[in-house]
Amino acid sequence: MREIIAKTCHISTNAFEVLFTRMNKKKWINQPRPSGICNVVTAVILERQDDTGVMWTYTQTRVAVDDDAAVCKGFELNKPLTFTSGGSSAVVLDCSGIDTSVF
Repeated sequence: MREIIAKTCHISTNAFEVLFTRMNKKKWINQPRPSGICNVVTAVILERQDDTGVMWTYTQTRVAVDDDAAVCKGFELNKPLTFTSGGSSAVVLDCSGIDTSVF
């Protein structure tokens, strides 16, 4: 039973809003401001990959302004997280089960 729990993948979604400013014909960027106890800044870039408006790349990078406090040590920082629309989005998962419950 413990092995099944250990190899269970949890699927969730996170709804959020981002206000972008257009930088050029194909690139938009948010206006990040520090937030939370660690003053985390999340920079987001949205880029159109073609003229059809179908292919997009979303890149999010988090930076902590105040990362000296112990509570701020667990953030994964300065590592871009990138999603691309269209094309193949195959992901290999090592799961024995899938849990779609919220918590």
